[in-house]
Formats: sequence, C-alpha cells, structure tokens
Amino acid sequence: MERDTFSIRAQNVTKTYKKKPQNEIILANDNLSLNVAQGEIFGLLGPNGAGKTTLLLQLLGLLVPDSGDIQIEGINVVKSPDQVKKITGYMPQSRVAMKNLEVYRALTITGQLRGMSKRDATIQTKEMIERLDLGEHRTQYLDRLSGGMLRAVSLGMALMGHPRILILDEPTNELDPVRRRMIWSTIQQINATDGITFLLVTHNVLEAEQVVEQVAIVDHGRVIASGSPEELKRSIKHDMRIDIVVKAEEVERQGISIIEETLQSISSFVLTKPRHYSLFTEKTALGNIVNHLVLECSSFIDDFRVVPPSLEDVYIHHTNKQIEAHV
Repeated sequence: MERDTFSIRAQNVTKTYKKKPQNEIILANDNLSLNVAQGEIFGLLGPNGAGKTTLLLQLLGLLVPDSGDIQIEGINVVKSPDQVKKITGYMPQSRVAMKNLEVYRALTITGQLRGMSKRDATIQTKEMIERLDLGEHRTQYLDRLSGGMLRAVSLGMALMGHPRILILDEPTNELDPVRRRMIWSTIQQINATDGITFLLVTHNVLEAEQVVEQVAIVDHGRVIASGSPEELKRSIKHDMRIDIVVKAEEVERQGISIIEETLQSISSFVLTKPRHYSLFTEKTALGNIVNHLVLECSSFIDDFRVVPPSLEDVYIHHTNKQIEAHV
C-alpha cells in the first residue's frame, strides 16, 4: 500500500556529546535520515551505542540536534516541542514513573496529564486494563510489580490520551512468551483500528519481523540498511541458512578450532552461542552442503536444520554483530 504522507521525517540529523573525563567528542547521530509513513509499524534495529536512544530523544523533543531537521506530523520538533509531546506517546526502556501509585491510578492520571477529562481517562483506563490483561493487578502498586508486568503497564500509560504516534523502546523486555505475543497482537490491533504510527526499537527481531512493515538498521549513528523485511532479506547474498549444534563431547575431544576449520571449509558461518553455528549458502549449493554435513561431519554434529534467512541474518550481515538475547 503506497503512502504519500509521513508521521516522522528526520533529515540529515547530527548529534554529538562529550564523554568524560577527557571531554571526548562522540558522534551519536551522523547525518542520519529516517522517514516513517503515517499508520506504519516501523522497526529500528541496531547494537548498543548505535545512536538509537539519542535519535528517539530528539524525535520526542527532549534533545536538540546539532544540525538537521525533524518533523513530527509536519510539526518542527525544535521549534514546537510541546505540540509534538501532545500527539506522541513514549514507552521508555527504563522503569516508569508514578511507582508509588496503583496501576489503575497511574493510568488514569497519565491520561489526565495528557489533557483528558477524568471521565474519559477512567474509560480508557478500563479499556487498557482489559486489553493488556491487567485485571488482577489493577490495585497493585507499580513498585511491587514484576519487570514484565511493569512493561505491560508502561505500554498502557504510553497509549493513554490516544496519541497519533507511539515510540516504544524494547516493548517486550522481561515479558514471558505468552504476554510477549499479547503485546505484539495489541500493537497490531491498535495500529489496524486506530491508525496509530508505531516506531519500535527492539532486540526481539524474530518476533518483530512478523509485525513491522518497514525496518531501518542503525550502526555508528547512521542508517546502514532500510526497507521492508522481505526487501532486506532479498538483499543479502545467501538464500538459505543452516543452523548447526555441535556435540559438547566432540568439542572437548577435537577442540573447537578444528571443528570451526571444518565448517569454514564448507561455507561461511557465524557463532550464535556456544556450540551453535549458522552457515549461509545459496539455494543452488544447498544440496551439496547438506550431503557434506551428513556424510563427513556427522561425528561432531548433534543436530542441524535448514531455514530461510531471517531479519536477524540481515542484521548480522550488515553489522557483523549478533543480536543480544532478551528474555
């Protein structure tokens, strides 16, 4: 679906800061440009220190760029930050405020702070509690909630006041698998029914891949790749990935260097975690590689599977870094 308007436009944004004790100049955003269409679910990926959080704070009007232009729904963020805050919701990665309030009161007061009447804020609070399955925690104080439950409440607080744009920083951190699926489903439902634009910063790439429409990968303060998940997956050279688990006893017996030399002779690979490797290949060579693994490497391979490339593979390809696991 083509879109001709944008909720977020960041053009040639540069932001530096001084790092103590030598007051070293750090380039957090380096001539970075980013466009997010209205009503889109957009994913922002990148390693720690890539400049993602610095960019988010500038989009929200909480930091002023050294140079460049940022427009939110056509509003100049630097000139009119208060206008931007009225139409933008933010779910930070850090702990939420109002920790000494009960869940329902924190939600209601947040709505009122965003300009809602007490009646309207109370109505939306009930909707959020039901939508996010917070009923049994309704009267609990925020500082007594688990990290995962606090993330769910934080999402509800960000949605209060019906913002037109929602910026979420690691929305599913510390959530169990069931509640993670619920959060992603809620994001999709709200996007479909209310047309809210979502900008997601997340490390749960395999899950987010099923939700986001467009993606930008940021590293060293720049956008190094962008497009739909399908476009980005097609952009990398290999067509297939082979995930391999090496036997622990063979690592002890042969040594990991010998095993890795054998794998390298077959195809390029990355170590995803101890004893777990991913090999990359084109479809035309897949049959020969699988035969080689079965006939020549079965002594040290505990298990392997063949899968198409994922958005995580694109990330690794462009940044040469494994995405950190967040459970």
